[in-house]
Amino acid sequence: MSHIHRSIWNATLGCWLAGPETAHAAGCGAASKVTQAWLWRSVSPVRKPTVALASLVGGVACTMAAPSYAQIYNGNQTLDASVANAVSTGARQFYDLSTLNASAGNAVSGGTQRFYNASILNASAGNAVSGGEQRFYDYSILNASAANAVSGGSQNFSGNSSLNASAGNAVSGGFQNFFQSSSMNALAGNAVSGGFQSFFENSSLNASAANAVSGGEQQFYDDSILNASVAFAVSGGEVRLFDNAVIKVNFENALTNNAVIYFQGLFSGTGTGRNQLLLNGYSTTVGAIQGQAAGTGVIENRGSTAAMLTVDSSKRGDSYFSGTIKDGTAVLGLTKAGAGTLTLSGANTFTGGTTINGGMLVAAHSDALGAGNVTVGSGAALEVSRGTTLAVVGNLAFQSDATYRVYADPNSATSSCIDVTGNAYLAGSVLHVGNESNSSTDFQVGKTYTILTANQINGTF
Repeated sequence: MSHIHRSIWNATLGCWLAGPETAHAAGCGAASKVTQAWLWRSVSPVRKPTVALASLVGGVACTMAAPSYAQIYNGNQTLDASVANAVSTGARQFYDLSTLNASAGNAVSGGTQRFYNASILNASAGNAVSGGEQRFYDYSILNASAANAVSGGSQNFSGNSSLNASAGNAVSGGFQNFFQSSSMNALAGNAVSGGFQSFFENSSLNASAANAVSGGEQQFYDDSILNASVAFAVSGGEVRLFDNAVIKVNFENALTNNAVIYFQGLFSGTGTGRNQLLLNGYSTTVGAIQGQAAGTGVIENRGSTAAMLTVDSSKRGDSYFSGTIKDGTAVLGLTKAGAGTLTLSGANTFTGGTTINGGMLVAAHSDALGAGNVTVGSGAALEVSRGTTLAVVGNLAFQSDATYRVYADPNSATSSCIDVTGNAYLAGSVLHVGNESNSSTDFQVGKTYTILTANQINGTF
């Protein structure tokens, strides 16, 4: 895909016209991820401009499609789209602080619109932008200032351009793609409640109001960032991290138990694929953390004070995380809350301890719980996977009505086990999980399994 700019003066219309910026040709392939290669050459506003046209994709010249001309607005010119379907066909380009005001439902419902040089699209009515394709370059801006202002179409941002969603449900549909340090600013509660947003190349989603992101799906690639900067900033939706994408928790409880984070690893090519959730000295809750590919995802405290990550499965269901949970520059602890299961299969190094207040935590690696004291609360369960000896570097406490779920081989003396470096305080019960091969011969009286060792054991199951 290539982008060009060609201007021609039309004396009949009394305005400058421009050819389309997008041209396709056989042999000019596209990668799986959206990529853009473009060459724009500015033209002086003379009646008969001379323009050099070129298109290169991957170093290969592409034959340009025949242009259909667009109407151009520049020099602070304004187009007021104040009735339905005012902009529904054709192509328009905006330069140099020029503005398109979409102030009615379906005002922009089709066609293509391009914005350059800090030009602006103001969507100030419900469904103001419901279709078509809008592209923003060079610090240009889309202001979505009404409920459902952007409900359809496709919006693409690059070159430090931005989308400002300043009303509840301002962005409720459509497809928004961000490139080259562009940004989406969610400035009101439920500002982003639907649609599909993708972020590439250092672009960012800045959630700076409570419930700013409450729905839709957000995908982050390359080095893109989600900044959650107030309490409950992300209260819904599904966040998917690829490559080196990062979520930064910049305020206490910036995420909620209705938010799901998928650690997806490397999208394509080479790189570390270290998707990261960074608690910058602030504790927070998430609804689920999903990362099943081995070693996918890092959860780390990069702040100067201790923080706690709580996984509350009561709303978004079970979690399976195979990545690493670690301290960073300050201590990080882990709490499991709510019904449902959290399975940890990675080697974790956090030292803030583990508390299981609800549901079940499955330890599928000997270092799943890092270091620090482990407490299993009343009504909660800790399960140690088949063949695993779980290390507890600290004290272990099972409170009354807590459950220790153990895998034991009926045909040998092998079982899962907990090795406690400190003291163990036992209450609650032990439950065998797994299949029995022959009920008449298995688990006979006198067969012994070692299911827990500790420096000192207090109480019994």
